[in-house]
Parts: sequence; structure tokens; C-alpha cells
Amino acid sequence: MTWSSMPHHSNNTNCSNDTIEKAGLTEITEHVSSIEDAFIYFMSEKILQKILIYSNMEYTRNINSNEKPAEITMIELKAFTGLLLLAGLLGKSKTNLKCLWRRSPLESPIFKAVMSRSRFEEIMSCLRFDDKTTREERKRTDKYAAIREIWSDFQNNLTMC
Repeated sequence: MTWSSMPHHSNNTNCSNDTIEKAGLTEITEHVSSIEDAFIYFMSEKILQKILIYSNMEYTRNINSNEKPAEITMIELKAFTGLLLLAGLLGKSKTNLKCLWRRSPLESPIFKAVMSRSRFEEIMSCLRFDDKTTREERKRTDKYAAIREIWSDFQNNLTMC
């Protein structure tokens, strides 16, 4: 299966000519033994490393010259991504961040246990998927330049799984 901006046009061939794909694990994914393993097959270390580099470039641009930069680490990026996924899973993707870090015993304590709200907000404000300094030039030929590199890598991962 390949993602495309052009709609697929059928040739009205008989259904018996269609290839049947086997459901289940592939040779690549049959060795998944943890949630993190499964996540890494889709969001590979290569993708995460690129996001980390681009985000830290933005982080460095945005800090005060008097401050010593505490660059985003790979562990923080994975934790940040996990919190975003968890918020979506809990149906709280549109919830105000203050509510997710609330001290109420009725709320999920995992958000404040993983990282502070201020650090989460710092990472969110600096999150980048491309080199912002070259984006305008790339946008002349590709309107999705801001995400193209990461999106292409993600698509490749999906086709392998």
C-alpha cells in the first residue's frame, strides 16, 4: 500500500485477480516483544533522531543567551511522544495542558510523574520535523516541506511492517 495525493483508479478487473495479503505479523514485526519495540517499528530511531536534531536546533534558537541550554534528550522525546499518545488514548487530546497536570486524585497522575508541565511545554514549542532555516526554499517546490522528510521515512517504515 502506498500513500498518494492522486486517487486510485480501478481498472474494473475481476476480484479474483487481486492479491491476498496475509493478515498478522510480518518477518520484520514477528520479533516484537514490547510496546516500545512495536513503536520503534513505526517511529524508528532514525526518525526520532532527526526530530531530536531539528527540535534542538529550534530550542537553541529560542533560548535566552544568558541561559545554559538543556537540550532535549532522546528519553525526553520518547516520553513526550508517549504522553501525547496517552492523552489521545484517554480522549484528552484537546484538553488544556493545565488539566492534564492537575493534582486531583481523580486525574491520571502519570503526566506529572513523567515530566513537568513546563518542560512538556518547552518541548512542544520547539518540536520540529525539518531544518527551519532551509524550509522556505524547499516550500517553493513542496508545500509539505515542513514534514516531508519525516513523513517519507514513516511511510517507508509502514510498508516494511
